[in-house]
Amino acid sequence: MTRALICCDGAAVPRELECQPWDTRHAIDYRGSGADLTLRMQNVSHALRGSVEARAADLVRIAAYVYAADQIVGRGGLTDIYGDRWRREFWLCVPVNDPDFWSDPSLHAALSDLLTFLSEDSWAFRFCRASADQYQLPLESDPASPMGWPDSVFLFSGGADSLCAVIEEVTARHGKPALVSHRAAPYVDHRQQNLIHLLRQRLPQWYFPYTSVWVHRLGKPPNDSSQRTRSFLYASLGAVVANAVGVSRVVLSDNGVVSLNLPISDQLVGALASRSTHPKFINQMNCLLEKVLPGRPVIANTLWDQTRSQGLALLKATGLQELLQESNSCSNTRGLPNVRPHCGVCLQCADRRFATIAAGLQDYDLKERYKTDVFRHELPEGKARDTAVSYVKFARRVSAAESDDDLLLEFPQLQECVLPTDPSPDETARRLIRMLRRHAHDVLQVLADEIGNARDELALDHLPVHCLLRLAVAAEPGGGAPPAVPCIELSEQQETEFRQARFRSRLTIQITGQTTGRKSNVVIVDGKEAVLDDADFIVFLRLALELFQSDTGFLSRQQLMFGEGLEGEPELMPQGFDQALSRVRKAYRGRLRGLKHTEFIEVQRGQVRLSTHWRYVLWNSEALREHADERVRLLVDRMASAAAERERRQGQGPARPGLGRAPRDGRARLGS
Repeated sequence: MTRALICCDGAAVPRELECQPWDTRHAIDYRGSGADLTLRMQNVSHALRGSVEARAADLVRIAAYVYAADQIVGRGGLTDIYGDRWRREFWLCVPVNDPDFWSDPSLHAALSDLLTFLSEDSWAFRFCRASADQYQLPLESDPASPMGWPDSVFLFSGGADSLCAVIEEVTARHGKPALVSHRAAPYVDHRQQNLIHLLRQRLPQWYFPYTSVWVHRLGKPPNDSSQRTRSFLYASLGAVVANAVGVSRVVLSDNGVVSLNLPISDQLVGALASRSTHPKFINQMNCLLEKVLPGRPVIANTLWDQTRSQGLALLKATGLQELLQESNSCSNTRGLPNVRPHCGVCLQCADRRFATIAAGLQDYDLKERYKTDVFRHELPEGKARDTAVSYVKFARRVSAAESDDDLLLEFPQLQECVLPTDPSPDETARRLIRMLRRHAHDVLQVLADEIGNARDELALDHLPVHCLLRLAVAAEPGGGAPPAVPCIELSEQQETEFRQARFRSRLTIQITGQTTGRKSNVVIVDGKEAVLDDADFIVFLRLALELFQSDTGFLSRQQLMFGEGLEGEPELMPQGFDQALSRVRKAYRGRLRGLKHTEFIEVQRGQVRLSTHWRYVLWNSEALREHADERVRLLVDRMASAAAERERRQGQGPARPGLGRAPRDGRARLGS
């Protein structure tokens, strides 16, 4: 974990922090000639001049400092293979108007817990009194920008979801929203201004008063671009404007699937942008605001139980579908031309393409405006390909859940989305589940239609090997027909061993040696494919090895040291054995015929095993010997030796039905 000390605008650093060792130290300033952070509010109506309370101004500054610190300190990058530097520990020294208020333990805990949930980092603050010239926010008023009498504040990013939420508010609820935007770059400002101009033209019944806030670092590009704390800044800006104009309702809109932030795969946990509108974050933010600005405002997400295609359908119903092409949902817009403003391969772009087709709006969101056509273009190996394939697999997982209970077991994170204070938790859970099923139906229907439209190209082999349409129809990541499941028959002696060891599974295990992207390994059990990252794959291989080394296959957990690997094999086993074991089990939950994932991988009285006979384990020796991880190669060599010894003692060769004879070293061939 990287420890970072951040000094904001010359704030005093307490002695107990000054003398500690830090991995990195930085200063952040938004004033003076050495400023490296822009913080100013533009297009401010005269109605806001002098109306921003001291604590509200403090909240915005704290949020801006957090946003900047989040970008300054990196998370390890591609070289941090095991994520040792993903989490960071921040200590921020911040000048505020009322340091005693902000130093209150309950307020400090509420602020830190909120940021930890958003970013998965640790946050702590030391507050000192701000100088006189730091008291107020830099406001740039515009006499031509009337505020009118708004009844709500909507945070407006210029994306499709926030556009749909604003239109729904004015047309369906007859509301009068004031719009607040965060400007991070000039091209973002241009898009937002253009959409507001069009809204005023098409919906003249309301003026759409607009306040924009510039908050961004100057000079160097960010060391971390995930911007997980941006939603704290965004929500703070909306709350401060709402408090200043005297309204209590602030709307921060994202479609329900994005808001839930469910993992679309084990390799892309948290990839659904961020937890920017997660129900828990919104609740935490409202609790913090009640302490800072008691009595008002309250943040809500009006799209919490709607899919993206449902929101887009509103554009069609109101005759405003042409505004869709002026919005932008891409998370990788930097450097893209105006004629092609979407990358096409980020999760937001993939979701937008599917949703616009599902809503029948593809003529207003042309594929030519995407740098990559996710359906028909070659998807480069790595994140782009993994994201697209995982997006489809996520929909299939949702669709495959036969009951609501099955879906809750498949995605236990859903339970965190129903708040303990919810007066109707069962109804909320049902609405979330119905929304997920509608999303899955839309995705799979669009995919089926696109495959049908491309049937001639697929038949003639005119599409790239790694376009989504070909990847989606292939059962294996690399394409091709679904793998045949070899039929394994045990000898009489092996049948006796199976019964004596009380094994539970007779399902064939195929360790293919195939990879999907960086550090992802394909293991097939009973024809069901799972993709394990290297740490989890090593745990699986170690359990398989034990089947050849002992009669029962049990690996003693007494050898496991808490939080570390396997005693005596520190160079082999990954840290966090228990966590890796849990992820491996979860990969097969609900997918094995008549067998629970807890029966497939058993834990009994301090021991753990793959509950099967060694004869049911097949592996591709040639592919695994080429694996990039030396530990995998070492385990395969040990497994080959142990298998050869097992077969020698039983006096038989390793011939297996449908596979041909294995090589002399005892390792069974797959796909060779």
